Amino acid sequence: DDIFPMRVMNGFLSGTKGGKLHNELRGVRDLVYLVWGSTFIGPEAGTYYVMTQTSPENYDSVYSVIMTELEKVKAGDFDEEDMDRAKRSMRESFHRGRQEQENHVVSAALNELYGLGYDYDDIYLDRIDEVTKEQIIEWAKKYLNNPVVTIIGPTKS
Repeated sequence: DDIFPMRVMNGFLSGTKGGKLHNELRGVRDLVYLVWGSTFIGPEAGTYYVMTQTSPENYDSVYSVIMTELEKVKAGDFDEEDMDRAKRSMRESFHRGRQEQENHVVSAALNELYGLGYDYDDIYLDRIDEVTKEQIIEWAKKYLNNPVVTIIGPTKS
């Protein structure tokens, strides 16, 4: 059940539709080409990550902004409008991603494979809508600790 608060949190942190990380890193500071957060698929995947594309001279600044934004989530420094915007966007994406029969079949098969049940999609949006600010804060305090940073880039010549 921890997946639902994480998804709502990611909805207001990540993305280009008003995501806090995107607004701060690209809009305000112009430090990155793109930024997004996500989790690995599957039950008990256990990893939330933030990915950016930036230049080497911006690494430290980008890391600092990401950590600041994650600390704000732990402190509850976000509002109901952030959550509502994320939930609306998730609902739109969910329905857009299920416009063709093939998408329903693949989703049902993966849900069954992951032990969630073929009909998991029927409850998914209800569970997203039930997420509270307190649940997000609790999730963030529990999981957003001990970050691992990986930098992939060209070697210096």
